[in-house]
Amino acid sequence: MSTNYDDCDLFGIKNEAERYIYGSWLTLVVISSLLGDTTILVASIKYNAFRLHRTVVVFIQHVAVCDLF
Repeated sequence: MSTNYDDCDLFGIKNEAERYIYGSWLTLVVISSLLGDTTILVASIKYNAFRLHRTVVVFIQHVAVCDLF
């Protein structure tokens, strides 16, 4: 069974304005996630900004990298 992703009724968004709002929201979330994760990685690697135990900092870095992918 193939799924037709062009069908707006399949996902329950029938109004075109709702689709644009939903798409804009998803774009905003993705951009803010990328910006936040990049900031965390740069701050922890380059500037050594976190004054925590090294294991905790490495864990935070791993979570940020996993969130990027």
